Amino acid sequence: MSIMNNYRDNLVEKVGGQSQFEYIVIKYCEGIQDDSSVQTFFADMDLNGLIDLQKEFLNAALLDLNQEEAQAAMGRLAMKHQHLWSGLEERHFDVLKAHFIEALRDCWVEEKYVALFDKHYDSLRPLFQQAGGKTNNKDTAERIHIHSSMAQRSVMRNNRLGAGMPGNPRT
Repeated sequence: MSIMNNYRDNLVEKVGGQSQFEYIVIKYCEGIQDDSSVQTFFADMDLNGLIDLQKEFLNAALLDLNQEEAQAAMGRLAMKHQHLWSGLEERHFDVLKAHFIEALRDCWVEEKYVALFDKHYDSLRPLFQQAGGKTNNKDTAERIHIHSSMAQRSVMRNNRLGAGMPGNPRT
């Protein structure tokens, strides 16, 4: 199975495949680097570092994950990139999202797919809402991490409880 099949709504396939999606991400990151309202948050990264970072965020938003996996991915992002939450607010989310949508349109992605990307990108908004000055960075990351850890434990507990039940293929 190719990675394209793991994206929600087969979006990567619909924009022309993995190579085309990578190009879109590069355009997105170039837009971020050129925008003075957000470039200070990513000033210590070269283009390749920014691309890797944004791929992590985009994968959290776009990969076809169940709720528990998605929450765990968000928790990992929050903990791994705590340094970003210093000053990033929801208004910055809107700027980043606008750059992503602009990159999609610059690459001639059909509007019906732009709308789907737009919808899925919004799943990242809670990271910015929670970081938006209501608490400090560490508290925000820890709260997201704790919530995700609880969800992971719940999934593992349910998997253990479901093992060996009739109709359950787990052994």
